[in-house]
Amino acid sequence: MNSTAHLKRLALSEKFRKALSDATTERERRRAHVRTVLGDEPGWVVYERGVMEELVNKELAAKGVGPVDHNEILSIEAQAAGAGQADFVKRFATNAADLVIAKIG
Repeated sequence: MNSTAHLKRLALSEKFRKALSDATTERERRRAHVRTVLGDEPGWVVYERGVMEELVNKELAAKGVGPVDHNEILSIEAQAAGAGQADFVKRFATNAADLVIAKIG
């Protein structure tokens, strides 16, 4: 990856990290569990996943690329969760930035 692409990746990752970090302030209000295709999940998990999916799709739309499949968001979220709670937000944001970059080429 050249330095320009690396800087774009870092900027996009930071943009996503900030938005997701802001979304985490909703956790206390979104504690109730909701039914999803994955089973019962805390509402805040579903909310934060939706925030990230919206951010990714907004970036893709700006480049004329169609939206991601929801399963792609589930996959990058699971990868971030596997890394541990301490840096989940950062990992999820970085994974989302990488997904966008891969889609726009």
